[in-house]
Amino acid sequence: MKRGTIYTAILLAMVLFPLVSADIYIDQLHSIYNAGDIIRANITLSSRLDTSGFFSAFLVCGAREIETYKSMEFLLADQEKRIPIIAILDNGLLSSSENTCFIRALYGAGEARSQLFGISRKINVEVRVDLPIVLPG
Repeated sequence: MKRGTIYTAILLAMVLFPLVSADIYIDQLHSIYNAGDIIRANITLSSRLDTSGFFSAFLVCGAREIETYKSMEFLLADQEKRIPIIAILDNGLLSSSENTCFIRALYGAGEARSQLFGISRKINVEVRVDLPIVLPG
């Protein structure tokens, strides 16, 4: 009976240990970006235990999910790690019907999503001409 309890405890520890996830925080983004803009965001990872694994960041627009960053990361217990990422809102990657997106980040068993932001394809041009009027004479 004791052996069964020990084996069960070891098996339970082996199963639950990989489920320990890190905390993932994504910096506040702008509410709207133009097609062609570069989104720069900082993503902060932290964990109460030593943790290692792949960190991935995705740009999600509609049904499309584009991986924009991937690296192997190691965190010591109670350490924070800030990872700068970029995502390019390239017209070739975005369809004309996609007008809202978000950033999705994964590390270990953890996941975080940024707030939704809009995509604008409009160009506003404002011209101001301040020419002095010169009269002949």
